[in-house]
Amino acid sequence: MIPIIGLGNPGKEYEYTRHNVGFRVLDVLAGSESWSYDKYLLSDKCIVTVNNEQLLLLKPRTFMNESGKVLEGIQRIDPFMLSKLIVVHDEIDLSLGSVKISHDRGHGGHNGIKSINHHFGSKEYSRVRVGISKTGENGELYKPNVLGVFGGDEESVLKDILLKSAEAVEKIVSLGYSIAANEINQK
Repeated sequence: MIPIIGLGNPGKEYEYTRHNVGFRVLDVLAGSESWSYDKYLLSDKCIVTVNNEQLLLLKPRTFMNESGKVLEGIQRIDPFMLSKLIVVHDEIDLSLGSVKISHDRGHGGHNGIKSINHHFGSKEYSRVRVGISKTGENGELYKPNVLGVFGGDEESVLKDILLKSAEAVEKIVSLGYSIAANEINQK
């Protein structure tokens, strides 16, 4: 089983914020499958199959800066699962509409990634980084409040990017990190 952690904050007030795009990508991957709470994983979980691989989709119920606590539960279930870890999260250093796959990369100031790195003891795992920032007329990046919501015009772009991000996860699962990164990062 491959653990896929989507980063976000629990609670209705955060549901549609920029910081919660990781949760929204996992909702796309889950499709019509149902979610249930797992007290050992401190997460809402859903199990789906992609290309004959079972994916353990996890939306931590901890706040962003404690997202890494979910790894303790995964470690108890099967320590080998952690070698396949994929994390999906918002990326303020990418414009809305961009998706990048990375591996063994620093946290870039993202508190959820800081927590994952701390609990994982390494940064050697795959990440799907979903751009959330606005772009100006001349291509300059405007970094928004991560707890702010997307505007109406941004929501239409976001629908496509959620699908592309879910596709990125599926490509990592089926093709491996390197090939998936070559295909997704060039688009």
